Amino acid sequence: FEDDLLAQALVKASKELQIADTIRKDNDYINQGIAKLSEIVSNKDETLEQLSYRLLLVFIQYFEANLGVLYSRVFTKQEEWQMIPTSFYAYGKKKAISNSEILPPLVEQTLNERELIYLEEIPDNYIKVTSGLGEALPSSIVLVPLLYRNNSIGIIELAFFNKLTKLQLSLLQKLSIQAAAILDSKTSETESSIKNNQVKAAIEHAIKIEENLRKELEQALYENEKLKESFRNNLVKDSAN
Repeated sequence: FEDDLLAQALVKASKELQIADTIRKDNDYINQGIAKLSEIVSNKDETLEQLSYRLLLVFIQYFEANLGVLYSRVFTKQEEWQMIPTSFYAYGKKKAISNSEILPPLVEQTLNERELIYLEEIPDNYIKVTSGLGEALPSSIVLVPLLYRNNSIGIIELAFFNKLTKLQLSLLQKLSIQAAAILDSKTSETESSIKNNQVKAAIEHAIKIEENLRKELEQALYENEKLKESFRNNLVKDSAN
């Protein structure tokens, strides 16, 4: 009987150790992801596309994704916010970015619902992912909204040849908060730059108008003086006659 109790105690202790070890590994995994993203600091000298690529690369490498797209909210010259793709990555290479202003349906859905979307049943019209074995539909895709101060700053779309765990999905949501704050710093710079350029252009336009008005006034005064001089000359001639 005592041997049974001892055996049960050992089994229980072993299970508790396994649970504790799992929790420790999960925490280490989460902390590593947070640390990697914390290394990303916005540089004033880099473009939005360059920062987007560095951010996307962290998610690609950390979650071992096979394809990724980062959409960013940008401030246009028409003084409107627009969500566009600013970085694209697939099969170990940085890819060219499409200039299309039309968002894919799943991206549009993520933007509207502002919630993480995870799919294991992939639409047939979804882009095929390339690997060393060729091209095929991914096994899972996830779209994560990047929300900062209640604004949609961007969306990260990742595709995988494997399924994601609950821990990975939870970490994606946590990292999205950091990524949104980093991305917002650059998009805010872009907005300020565009507005400053618009103010500068408006000032330059006003100065140009003022210069043109001054030249027109000077010309009008000159013509007026010529008329006066001509009138005086005519008076002198009439007096002489």
